[in-house]
Amino acid sequence: MGAQLEQTPGLPEGDASAQGASAFDHARQRAVALIARCQPKAGTWVPFATLFAIATLSFLSLWPAWSQPGWPANHESCVWATRVGVLSAAWHRGELLPLWWREGNLGFGSPMPALYHKLQNMVCALLLELFGDIKWA
Repeated sequence: MGAQLEQTPGLPEGDASAQGASAFDHARQRAVALIARCQPKAGTWVPFATLFAIATLSFLSLWPAWSQPGWPANHESCVWATRVGVLSAAWHRGELLPLWWREGNLGFGSPMPALYHKLQNMVCALLLELFGDIKWA
């Protein structure tokens, strides 16, 4: 009568649940085999070559900014550097996540650190602390 079905423990032989479980196992095995065929072989150089090309093009796109003195003109001028400096100064005071800029607005203070994106300013402030150069930030 064809292939013998594996018996699931606790179920009587020939039970519909046992047959459904066996069919599910067969479908799962087919899905795993299909996924294994679609995945690239281990050790291929394509992902590394792609990553290398992206890194090289990124570096080349930033070369004009790194090779000239000063910062290129842009829509924000150098205000971003002020935000990075404010965060760096707050870190030196022991504030890891500042919400208030003490010196802003002629000494009255400003909520500027709370209003702008935190991740970009933190990464730039960390690069400023590591390299000591605002261009690398």
